[in-house]
Amino acid sequence: MNCRMISLCDEDLEKVSGGMNYNNDMKNLKHFVTRTVCNVINYRLESCLEMRLTPKGRVIPGVSWVNGEAILVHKDYNAEGWLLAYKDGHYGFVSSNNVR
Repeated sequence: MNCRMISLCDEDLEKVSGGMNYNNDMKNLKHFVTRTVCNVINYRLESCLEMRLTPKGRVIPGVSWVNGEAILVHKDYNAEGWLLAYKDGHYGFVSSNNVR
C-alpha cells in the first residue's frame, strides 16, 4: 500500500474534526438579525468586508459587503470580536468592528 503525507492547514483540520459543523440551531436564520456594514476602509475601489471560514481565517471568495449594506448576523454569537454571518447560502465570520 502506498501512503503519502498531506498537509492540512488549521481550517481544514477544524472541518475534518467536525468543529466547523455548528449545530443546526446555530444556523437557524431565526437567530439572525439585520445590521449595517460600516467602517470598511476604502483603500481601493473594491474594498469590502469579506466573509471568512473561521475567525481570522481564509476568505470565502465572492461573499462580501460594502459600507452601508445590510448584513445578517447571529444575534447571540460573538467569538472574540468575530460575528457569525449569513449570505447567499454561506455561513462564516466577519469582524464585529465593521458591523453596527
